[in-house]
Amino acid sequence: KDYSQAEAHFLVGTQESAEALGLVLFEWSELQPKHDKGAYLLRGILQELSMSNLRDANVVYRTFVERLPPIYLSSEQKIPTKGSKTVQTFKSPLLNLTQLLLLACETGNPAMFKLLQGKYKAALSIDENFAPLMTTIGEIFFGIQLPKQANMLADLMSSLFSGPPAPSSRPTLGGTQTQQPAIEEMD
Repeated sequence: KDYSQAEAHFLVGTQESAEALGLVLFEWSELQPKHDKGAYLLRGILQELSMSNLRDANVVYRTFVERLPPIYLSSEQKIPTKGSKTVQTFKSPLLNLTQLLLLACETGNPAMFKLLQGKYKAALSIDENFAPLMTTIGEIFFGIQLPKQANMLADLMSSLFSGPPAPSSRPTLGGTQTQQPAIEEMD
């Protein structure tokens, strides 16, 4: 089976594809018993969220987590929210990150998102695609814009071809400023 192709297909599929994606990701994780199952789930969730698809991300999460053996679970508790969500604590940091990320996206709390990024920075570094996906999620759900990177070459070219500076007063050697003559005075 080609799991990465199936994953790509289910990510852009119909509404029913989310459950199928959860099943495929879980099956894929079973092929590598020594790897953290959370990595497979996080991969799918980040991609769903980067496409602004919170509903499907939650379906993928539920479908995957329902199949986890009990040894992955540390504890379970209800938190007081509108839907009285059950929060599970897993032995896998990636599973915990995934669940908390979904909760953060539901609340739209940028501080919570930034806290998750900091706390799980090492966990997110296991795949080079996770950081750009998290950046996209930050923009979509939390309005976090990255500062625009300076492009020195573009800035230099822009300044060279933008023309002379606007007319203004010029300083003289003595420190006093003289006004430039108006164009009409030059005739």
